Amino acid sequence: MALANRNPRQSAGGGRALLLLGILLALAAGALVIFVVSQYTGGGGQTVTVVVAAHDIDASVVLSASTISSDFIPKSVNASFAPSNAYIYTSQTALAQQFQGMTVVQKFYSGDILRMNDPRLSSSGGPAGSLTNLNQKGLNGKVLVMVQLNQAPTLVAGDMIDILVTECNLPNRSGCETQTTLRGVLVYDVSGNSVYLALKEQDALDLKYLIETGNVTVAIRPTGDTSVTTGTPTTHPVNGQYIVNNFGF
Repeated sequence: MALANRNPRQSAGGGRALLLLGILLALAAGALVIFVVSQYTGGGGQTVTVVVAAHDIDASVVLSASTISSDFIPKSVNASFAPSNAYIYTSQTALAQQFQGMTVVQKFYSGDILRMNDPRLSSSGGPAGSLTNLNQKGLNGKVLVMVQLNQAPTLVAGDMIDILVTECNLPNRSGCETQTTLRGVLVYDVSGNSVYLALKEQDALDLKYLIETGNVTVAIRPTGDTSVTTGTPTTHPVNGQYIVNNFGF
């Protein structure tokens, strides 16, 4: 039996079809890659300029104005990709002013986006218990005192607070009195209901006594407040007679 002859033109036509299909698939894959990359780099849609870690930055590194430019760099990304609390880059000067002096308490990895109120940074010198970082912040001679609060605090590391205390059964006094005691106390760290305060040793003893004998609350001072003075309080003690005299009861 004779074998059937193949048509060479049909064979060549089939090969060209497969080649054309392969080219089309390659072009489609390339277009997909370009689309994905453009979504990250801002090639499509509205873009914003965020700040990312230029390299891995280990915990305990203190950011300075001279090193921030080498530690963090601006990067344009698609607006939908940027976190809602991402720090938006405007200038190198503004970046340095915002973050200089802060300590890295959780490692940054290369490409990580810097955020406002970034939990990986602390303005108080480091994680709770790190007395070495206290020394770096010029707070030599102070110790960390843990204060347990009944409710989760709204305080954050770096806050400056005054300690307000109500005491009853004071010597030669009747009733109870409320007074400002310790002022300009640094909140070093907050963990759950525990607040770590940086205090001189004598102030630490004073606070311990006040907590055990009185009712303690705190007043938060504005950021950058330079009016804080130490020593005898300048406020007037508040008692029943004070309330009557000043509020007309």
